[in-house]
Amino acid sequence: MPETRRKNLTDAVIRSLSPEPGKKYLVYDKRAPGLHVAVLATGKRVFYFRYSRRRRPRYYRIGPTDVLKVDDARAVALGLARRLLLEPGFDPAAERKANRGAVTFAELCTRYVEEYARKKNKSWKHSAGLIENHAIPVIGDLAAAEITKPDVKRLLAKYDETPSMKEHVRLAISAVFTWAIKEEMLKVNPCSGVEGHKAKSRERVLSDKEIRTLWSAADQFGLVVSTALKVILLTGQRPGEVAHMRRDHIKDGWWEMPGEFVKNKHSHRVWLTEKVRELLAELDDEQGSTKPGCVFANSRGSPVRGLDEAMRKLSERCFKDDPVRPHDLRRTFGTTVTKLKHGRAAMNRILNHRSGDAVGDIYDRHDYADDDKRIMEAVTGHLLRLAEGVSGNVVSFGDSSN
Repeated sequence: MPETRRKNLTDAVIRSLSPEPGKKYLVYDKRAPGLHVAVLATGKRVFYFRYSRRRRPRYYRIGPTDVLKVDDARAVALGLARRLLLEPGFDPAAERKANRGAVTFAELCTRYVEEYARKKNKSWKHSAGLIENHAIPVIGDLAAAEITKPDVKRLLAKYDETPSMKEHVRLAISAVFTWAIKEEMLKVNPCSGVEGHKAKSRERVLSDKEIRTLWSAADQFGLVVSTALKVILLTGQRPGEVAHMRRDHIKDGWWEMPGEFVKNKHSHRVWLTEKVRELLAELDDEQGSTKPGCVFANSRGSPVRGLDEAMRKLSERCFKDDPVRPHDLRRTFGTTVTKLKHGRAAMNRILNHRSGDAVGDIYDRHDYADDDKRIMEAVTGHLLRLAEGVSGNVVSFGDSSN
């Protein structure tokens, strides 16, 4: 039998446990009965829960210590001990073995998309993509009922350096389990209690020199992506709305977005300056199409994807110390509106920010078309001069200094 020891386990204590050649040993926790760490000769350390059935010892694998903290492992052990006390006949290891023939996580995800997400969730394609690309390769073959918090933490640990992606993946996985619980297919959501990433409010605005850098660097991503990024900067509209721009929504120089194409569901009009129209015309010439449909289309005619990825790569080269995201281009436009003394009300109106005064929004029927057109011309002109270096703020490619 492996040698057994007993300690008040902490993460630091576990890290200090050294392997011993040719054998494994067990270190039991003084606080949670049955919880112990198996230290293998290879150096691997794994949490287990020991219990007995019919006076025989049984072992339930909780997970590796490099993924799971001791407090989490202790919570699992105490939860199992509680179920053993309250549920006669409960056998954790036997239940896990029985679940191996049950529906896998990949199968559960397919049902979630077909039976729920596709009908109820407008962003289902994005969530399905996250699950398909990031979760299925790791836990797709596991029985859904067998997946534990350590499994989820092991999956998410891959994205510690990209906390925003980590949170998106966690939420996508959690939604599947939440639905399965409501459908009475599962009892537990293993994502519960897994710490999420709280997104910080961004204040990133490009400097004059950075605008010039971005304008030149964007061309490396091809005409569709680079034009989309430039249109976000020159119109201030949301990246997702620019990506879904349609030719049949452009009328007499105005981009008229129906509510279903707008994040806040309020229809919106944006004046397209001569430079923006030139960019769009160049794109049409390259694609050889002026038919109704997506302006920024991929090879299948669907709205372009990959703007975030393009900005990430661009930032790695040009803005390493302070990365730029597509939404920062919208924020830069809005800041320029107020910088040129047009006022916050004009900025909110052009960016389609709702005032919060529902009654005022309904009764304020003043036509701001002429004002908006004048402001768009002024702001776009200012940004364009910076982008093309007319004002003298010329920098070499890759210079992001302020």
